[in-house]
Amino acid sequence: APEKPTPAAGDARVDVPLTAPAAPPEAPITSLIGSYEWVGGKPEQQFVWRKIEAIASSFNLFAQGIVRSKLAESNQIAKQIRIEADSETLVVYHDAKSASAPLDGTKAKFKAINGEQMDLSFEVAPQTLTQTFAGKGKGQVNTYTLDGDTLTVHVSIKANQLPRELAYDLTYKRMPSAE
Repeated sequence: APEKPTPAAGDARVDVPLTAPAAPPEAPITSLIGSYEWVGGKPEQQFVWRKIEAIASSFNLFAQGIVRSKLAESNQIAKQIRIEADSETLVVYHDAKSASAPLDGTKAKFKAINGEQMDLSFEVAPQTLTQTFAGKGKGQVNTYTLDGDTLTVHVSIKANQLPRELAYDLTYKRMPSAE
């Protein structure tokens, strides 16, 4: 698909203005729009750390610290997730960091935490949002699934440099809207 520029695409620390008309109430994204607070607590945090440690320990002693540090930096658990959309653009905030791309699945450029340019796209289905980051030899897929007021985020990270996929789930609860 051709790439379409999006407002502030790639600027990971900016509130992205949504200027198109609102998404219609029957649009699949509508049920996911809102703010969610992480409720997974220490058990999920320890699980993610054990997964990172298992991958890091498969490297030689000299590389373990570097691998551990890079994976820990790029897998910080967001305390809050906010999903916003209008009829054209979808924005997912992990704490203050935003990722925006067209709602129609068209790719947008995104600047990762490490400064690397990646392609970002979204796929929306009822109660599910799939966010895909793709770069050279690496990628991440975040699948957001809503069940009542519980949002489960399945994170899957693959990279040519890693011996296996890093995958884990995070649990969030919908916060009451301010309206």
